[in-house]
Amino acid sequence: MLSKRIYGGSVAPEDSAPFEVSVTTWRGKSGSTCGGTLISSRHVVTAGHCILPYKESYPVDVGYNSQNKSQQTVVKATKVTIHPRYIKDSDDGRYDLAILEIPEIAFGKHAQRMPIYGSPISAGQELLAVGWGKTGNAADNRKLLRATQITVGDYKTCNAFKNDFVESNDPRVCALGKLTPGRGICGGDSGSSVSISENGQQWFVGVGSRINFFNGAGCGDRDSASFFVHVGYFLDYIAKVTGLAKEYLLDAGPEPTSAAYSTLPPETASEPTPSTQVVTVTITEYLIRTALP
Repeated sequence: MLSKRIYGGSVAPEDSAPFEVSVTTWRGKSGSTCGGTLISSRHVVTAGHCILPYKESYPVDVGYNSQNKSQQTVVKATKVTIHPRYIKDSDDGRYDLAILEIPEIAFGKHAQRMPIYGSPISAGQELLAVGWGKTGNAADNRKLLRATQITVGDYKTCNAFKNDFVESNDPRVCALGKLTPGRGICGGDSGSSVSISENGQQWFVGVGSRINFFNGAGCGDRDSASFFVHVGYFLDYIAKVTGLAKEYLLDAGPEPTSAAYSTLPPETASEPTPSTQVVTVTITEYLIRTALP
């Protein structure tokens, strides 16, 4: 039986991730919850599969201002934009991206944006993964945000898990279970951020999207690979949808003035090529499937 645990994770220190929000899409009386990341006081980035299937009549709640979900302030998204090339239930995942517009929130100790990481990503770099995903211990409190360190993988090994993977500077960032055995993301961590720490600042690298397995492995096992949507690759697209200047999105400075907004050309990328390599599931789908007998 596959474990549902966020291996090696621990409760994130208070206010260590003020950029992280919860995202709940309601379909009638039922809802599914993912993570998301503040990139401005009015915009959240999450995974496309967290939102689809979507109708304008479906409310999308964004919880912020606390790493304890039961204490969050909740606002409703006023606009939802899913990347037009994302295909629901495809194993591709390169365009598994959604941007939510929310009423402007006040930043403070418990709520801050995270700037996008614009530098190259290399194999061996350590990333911080956070989320409210499921743990294996029934006593664990999933209301509290958890965190763990994972490591960017090399091309050859990542390509074995996904044969259209090129490198972590393309649409996806790959982290390998064998580099941090016993640690990793799992069910419920879809849409949550992975980031890199430089000069005392966390920088937004990717959005939790998919986990691939060999040989019946589970989350955090050596025969697993996690894939994240590389937000830096989609910088032009994010700037176009939000109206924010790329310079602002890449900067760790204060909130933008009107000069920070600009109209940018659309992001360009090649059409997705479906892969049939190994077992691929979105993180939310993994949670549902492993709950079955």
